[in-house]
Amino acid sequence: MRRFRFRLDRVLRVREVRERLGQARLAAAVGVELGELGRLHSLRQRLHAAGARLEARLASDARVGEVGARLAQIHRLGRDQAEQEGRLEQARRASQLRRTELVELWKAREILERLRRRRLEQHRMECLREDQVFLDEVGAARSGGARSARGGEV
Repeated sequence: MRRFRFRLDRVLRVREVRERLGQARLAAAVGVELGELGRLHSLRQRLHAAGARLEARLASDARVGEVGARLAQIHRLGRDQAEQEGRLEQARRASQLRRTELVELWKAREILERLRRRRLEQHRMECLREDQVFLDEVGAARSGGARSARGGEV
């Protein structure tokens, strides 16, 4: 049986490497996204806690200056939260872009994988046909030799 050789093996290997790099880039982008999400969650908790402290101070005898400082803190945390939501959205877009790139890289590799499987199957079929032709020739040669040994009778 002849050895199978896929002419595009090098191209396939390059596409596999590119796909692995795409996976690494996606993992990094998802890591950034999760980090931004964690920071946003932390800011929301801080904003909620600051609001609760302000409510508690308003329920007691709070001074005007103290209430103003708490309101300024809440305003600053709200602004930080809005900025963090923007950073999170950017990170999500980057993750989605990496995901789309990875799908394209996967498709490019998968096309070559299917072609390789098809060519391998063709190669196997050709080898089986060649083996069958050889066996038929051997059988014909043996039966021809057996006929001449028996005097031409079958």
